[in-house]
Amino acid sequence: MTKDPVRAFLALTFAISWAIWFAMIAGSVSIATTTGLISNIVATAGPSIAAVIIALVIGGSEIRRLLHGFSPRLVSPRSALVALVLPLGMVVHCSLNTLGIIRVIGMVLGRL
Repeated sequence: MTKDPVRAFLALTFAISWAIWFAMIAGSVSIATTTGLISNIVATAGPSIAAVIIALVIGGSEIRRLLHGFSPRLVSPRSALVALVLPLGMVVHCSLNTLGIIRVIGMVLGRL
């Protein structure tokens, strides 16, 4: 893993994400359920999880280097707000859409 961290990262990313998705398919877990939604969010975070694991395996200096990129001094407050709010808004929107609530809101607003 230390000789070719890029290949290890890609393999680990696919292993984490696809293992969760295959388990969801095998268990017939719908994304419309709370368990399915949480599992899907964790599976989508596969690249981030893999990056932390690879950095830990390679050595302590690499994890410090990886986490240095998250330093608040390197990001403007406006960019940080967009980076935090936009994905959260997308998850909320997709969740509401999956549950059919968006359609109901649209029908109610259409009658006004």
